[in-house]
Amino acid sequence: MPNTEARDWHCKYGISTSEFKPTGTASADMGYTYLIAENYGFDNNVIVIVQPRDKFLDFNFRSQTNNPEKMTKVFKSTFGRKYLIPAEYDIFLDFAPISFAKGTDQTPINPGKFQYLAKWVASTDAYESDDTVEIVQRLPPLEGATEAETVPIANEEEGNGAIEITDDTLLPDLGDRESAIDETIGEKWRSWKDNEAACIGDLCISNEEAVVGSTAVIIVIVGVVVICCFVSYLERKKIAEEARRASAYAKRASQKIRRSIKSMRGQDPGPEEPEAPKTAKEIKNMASDNATNKNEKAFLNDMFTD
Repeated sequence: MPNTEARDWHCKYGISTSEFKPTGTASADMGYTYLIAENYGFDNNVIVIVQPRDKFLDFNFRSQTNNPEKMTKVFKSTFGRKYLIPAEYDIFLDFAPISFAKGTDQTPINPGKFQYLAKWVASTDAYESDDTVEIVQRLPPLEGATEAETVPIANEEEGNGAIEITDDTLLPDLGDRESAIDETIGEKWRSWKDNEAACIGDLCISNEEAVVGSTAVIIVIVGVVVICCFVSYLERKKIAEEARRASAYAKRASQKIRRSIKSMRGQDPGPEEPEAPKTAKEIKNMASDNATNKNEKAFLNDMFTD
């Protein structure tokens, strides 16, 4: 992709704020939606449509309304263009993955890609001097003023007046284009990794150092656990033998304690009673009853088998 079969495809995205912001007010603290749309390997342009919330009205560049509740905009966005749109309006993105024009300087890109960045910003102040940013001005409320009468597009086939006119001469050539979205994401990452995660006295640790250090500690812990498990597996017979000795010693100690208590009470402690050896069947049944997996069963068999 692209190919000639995709010529009539039109892909659309819708963007709106999660909180409903009513149109028709002059309050600038509603903020703006900062939008970047980038198209790779498709047609060079993306159509950006601005509409009142939950409406879809016609647009005529040569006959525009003064009613903020009916304000619409349609832009043909060339790569490198950015937008600031009042946040109370819905935004629709339309792009078509059509084939590149043969016989021109265009070259096919495989795979094709479309990406956009939309974020809320409080004001337009930081973007006023950026010629690549198209700022959609917020219309003031009518407040009793007469609403301007609009007329439909005179010739829909030619699209006369269907697109807002913008000056794209300052935008970079397609051969020199660089992604503003990738750069923005990269700046966020660079900013985050350099931020301080914690400070002890004069020693401060950045987020990147904390992540790298934590990852190293986790790797060391996992490595130690794996090594211990491997050594335990190799030495399981010896471990079982030592466990059996410890068990036998504990039983003999318990018998001596019981005989000592009987002697202190003036009772006949009697002879030391050796534990009767268990048969292979008894050991197997005991291991099956107490083990939760195959390895535990094998360990118990080794422990109680002389």
